[in-house]
Amino acid sequence: MYFEGSPPANQFLCRAYLCQGQLECPPAAGSVEDVEKAADYFLKAIEVAKREPSLHCLVFNASVLYVHTVRPSLQRGRSAHLVPSLRQVLQGLEELNDPDHDWRAQLMMQLLKCYIDAGEMEEAVMFAKATQQFVKSHTAHLFPELFSLLVTYVILYAFTLAKTIIDLNYDFKIINRQFKGISMLLDLPCELNLLCKSNHKNMSERLCC
Repeated sequence: MYFEGSPPANQFLCRAYLCQGQLECPPAAGSVEDVEKAADYFLKAIEVAKREPSLHCLVFNASVLYVHTVRPSLQRGRSAHLVPSLRQVLQGLEELNDPDHDWRAQLMMQLLKCYIDAGEMEEAVMFAKATQQFVKSHTAHLFPELFSLLVTYVILYAFTLAKTIIDLNYDFKIINRQFKGISMLLDLPCELNLLCKSNHKNMSERLCC
């Protein structure tokens, strides 16, 4: 009823959105639609809160509640649909230059996973570079976690490409270009980069014979 009366965009509306989002929080097995419905209230709260300096703290609160709500979907194979909403949450924190760099770095790594899960590899490459720079500049202690994440996905994607070639008989030249794109997610140390290239070459020879 409160929302039907076109209430003013103030702290009461912002807090009402936060409360409604929690009420709409679906169970772990909830549908994509249920998750997005709940998340939308937190996004609305962020839009209201970031306009008023006295409400900026609620942007951070909304981001925490958002992650709590979508956490069951932050798993490999289930997170593709979270790209738009998580990107909006991060943009809200970035616009306010939120000082909790650890939290922002964690969200950036989650968004990177979502990009890869959605198959948006060009966006993933660009965002990985931005995340790498942010982590190096503000949260260097998280770099090992980021490095591990990127290497894991490079290896995983290589095996995914191999399966795609076998199942769908894709043109290998196209797959090869895609692999080169994912390998750019991180400027790997020389030794690891050579290892990745060697493994990829061996895989290519086996698949093309």
